[in-house]
Amino acid sequence: MTPILSAQGISRHFGSITALSPSDLDVAPGEVVVLIGPSGSGKSTLLRCLNLLEPPDSGEIRFRDQCITEQGVNLDQVRRSIGMVFQQFNLYPHMTALGNVTLALRRVHRLSREDARTRGMAALEEVGLAKQHDAHPGNLSGGQQQRVGIARALALDPDIMLFDEPTSALDPELVGEVLSVMRRLRDRKMTMVIVTHEMGFARDVADRVVFMNEGAIIEQGPPETLFTAPTQPRTREFLSRLMEHR
Repeated sequence: MTPILSAQGISRHFGSITALSPSDLDVAPGEVVVLIGPSGSGKSTLLRCLNLLEPPDSGEIRFRDQCITEQGVNLDQVRRSIGMVFQQFNLYPHMTALGNVTLALRRVHRLSREDARTRGMAALEEVGLAKQHDAHPGNLSGGQQQRVGIARALALDPDIMLFDEPTSALDPELVGEVLSVMRRLRDRKMTMVIVTHEMGFARDVADRVVFMNEGAIIEQGPPETLFTAPTQPRTREFLSRLMEHR
């Protein structure tokens, strides 16, 4: 199957620090790829390179049939097709949930207020927050705020969704409601690349798990293989330490 997103030999440096060594990653349509590894291993850098929030220093990224790392590419168009959900919610506190979701639809897509509202309400319905459309972020829980963030990305009708540790800023009891939304997206075959420390979730939803360490992809494979019979010593060490702290 032809990848919907393909990164070949991409790397990223910050001064003398190598955040991402030359790495390859193909993502098939409808596939859920989960990136795991210790903090500072390059997971978020790789994710942010995929939609050019961090432009890679080398290599090539192709989205569908287009090379998006070449000069002259319309980055706004790329980012409308590759949705992103961050650790922090980044909502405008003076705007309602619906206002946050529809802002880009009106400002970027130039939809009418009525059309933007229709799409925004559909996105909020998808994350279970249609009844809270008039609530401001300060009156929503952290889990609800993150779900608004997901709805904001979904409203743009992306072809692929990138999630950068979407539950890391949440209290433990609120994590489940965000993961439930992501499971529903998986069930409707949304293509996703997810950075997470939630190993149970990774094992449940991933088609493929990618283990990273020190800026490099060390090992990847189906979750039932990588979690039970990893081939690389560093992967085994990482997973065994997680089990010790459970």
